[in-house]
Amino acid sequence: MLNKIFTGLVFVLLCATHTDAQEMQTIRFDGRGAYVQLPSGIFDQEENATIEAYVKWERFNEWSRVFDFGREGNAIVVQNNKKSSQINFRIWDNKGKQHGVSAKNAVLANTWHHIAVVCGTGGMKIYVDGTFYDDDDYRGGLNQAYGGNYYLGKSNWPKDKPFAGLMSEFRVWNYQRSQSEIRRTMKTALTGTEDGLIGYWPMHEINAGMIPDLSRGSNHAKIHGNITLENIKAISPGLIRGASGQVVAAQMGTGGGSALPRSHSDYLAYTVGEKAEIPLPENIDGIEAKYLVNLMWGAYTGPQSRVMVLPIEDVKTEPESVVLKHKSGGKVKDELEITAKSRASVTEIESIVIDVINQTGRFRLVERQMLDDVFKEQDLGESGRMARPSAAKIGNVLGAQYMMKVVVTDYEEGVSTKKGGGVVGVLSQAAGLGAVSTTKSEGRVGMNFRLIDAKTSELLFTKQIESKITESNLTFGGGIGGGGAVGIGVFSKYLKTPIGQAVIAGINKGVYELVKQIGSLPASGRVIKAEGDKVWLNMGKDVVSPGDVLKVKSKGEELIDPDTGISLGSDDTEIGTIRVSQAQEKFSIAYAVSTTGLVKRGDKVISTILPPRIEFADRWEKPRRGKF
Repeated sequence: MLNKIFTGLVFVLLCATHTDAQEMQTIRFDGRGAYVQLPSGIFDQEENATIEAYVKWERFNEWSRVFDFGREGNAIVVQNNKKSSQINFRIWDNKGKQHGVSAKNAVLANTWHHIAVVCGTGGMKIYVDGTFYDDDDYRGGLNQAYGGNYYLGKSNWPKDKPFAGLMSEFRVWNYQRSQSEIRRTMKTALTGTEDGLIGYWPMHEINAGMIPDLSRGSNHAKIHGNITLENIKAISPGLIRGASGQVVAAQMGTGGGSALPRSHSDYLAYTVGEKAEIPLPENIDGIEAKYLVNLMWGAYTGPQSRVMVLPIEDVKTEPESVVLKHKSGGKVKDELEITAKSRASVTEIESIVIDVINQTGRFRLVERQMLDDVFKEQDLGESGRMARPSAAKIGNVLGAQYMMKVVVTDYEEGVSTKKGGGVVGVLSQAAGLGAVSTTKSEGRVGMNFRLIDAKTSELLFTKQIESKITESNLTFGGGIGGGGAVGIGVFSKYLKTPIGQAVIAGINKGVYELVKQIGSLPASGRVIKAEGDKVWLNMGKDVVSPGDVLKVKSKGEELIDPDTGISLGSDDTEIGTIRVSQAQEKFSIAYAVSTTGLVKRGDKVISTILPPRIEFADRWEKPRRGKF
């Protein structure tokens, strides 16, 4: 149903002195014969591989190479096509037969581009700046060019011209990396000890005519001709290194004095097709729902927000029996009977929402049993907002920052109903399972996603989602109002039909919007105990780390809306800062750095660490035909 997220890459940022936090060094090829040579034979046994580099072409010399491993007539190369900007990835196998893929209209002169190529048992692929361009079924690897030369910037064909431009971060892996793996590390300097990394030349220094290989192999490369080391504006802040080769944490913001982000974030999410993973832009309202059914959430290793998903109210009545018929081409393909015993529970959509939230990697969820216990004593209003005492109790007892609520709001009108079996029917509106119809060639559902402050019960954000899939004659909608929800657990056989896809796409879209809202906020929590300068916080090691500095705000007078009786927050006063000394599983200990008042239980603490910037694609690139 949904692809699992990939485990995030965690790396250490080591401080180093540098003349300009926005500059880095890399090597330049003069275009008149300068090249770099790797030691012979180092990749001769590799069946699978991924090769990556940042490349800046100053001009497109005829058939110039980024790299060329092998010999004339039997080699693995990345080249520009003739004198054009088309980038080719070619393999001439050990029988001289050529195989290849290309990226057309993908690069510009005098512009940095990230090039990644994959070869081996899973076929050939080429990516430019993390975007997939082309693939081929040929399954040969680097071992096809056994015993040849390993050149950067030079061709094994004597008549081809040398590369003219700059190159940085040349990396070779001994496995076929996925698009998300490539994206996850393309803007981040590596340590050299990553699993599967068999060659790593950052190209930030030259020592005695050699370019160091920082991987475990230590296969240092030799320079030939006029290779110079140049100071350039940083390709990406995460790639900056100091003079000793250590990674320098570059400031991401524009304001002076801002704290540095401690973690790395991939693109927020990708739509996943058969052969492509395409990152989503910030605004996904105009994207067809079919592209939001199968999402993969980008790797994330930053602080997590503690949230609780409010329970969806159960149904009070239910039909005796309903038969759903899935039509295709005017013929019934599948038939499923829903009875009082087998009907989909309204809690099943809640399970899917929770599953998607977990997959983002950005939240810590309140345990279901803890939430149920509190709700036995509390009253959740149908408006999606709780009375002030309920919110305060739930927020304080469970330590949640936010509450999420999903309401299925509308359904396709003009449907027919009939109790009993054997006919096309609908689940009654009273049942809270919405409507099913064969009158339209689409599946449609409307959902409302709400984000609520767990401390004040203030409605922070709401978004109405419309999800429609047009593929067959099955249409689906949710019950109107009252927190009704679509139950799709029993409909597992229909997850590849418009009805199931519309629901899943709607949930994915709604969670995407919630992440955008919460992801822009710094981590925060509360003081749970204070003794002198020692302070205990309800923030665990997945939120803070030793050394983190947090602002402390003392709660002032609570501001109550006279019309609704709802808390609008309080007039808080900043009283100083504290520094975390220990971080346990569910709490942390800090000590006062500078305070102007007494830190006490209930005071709010806010991290000075900037949240990792959420990365979005610049624009939506609709999958090409045959790639989705």
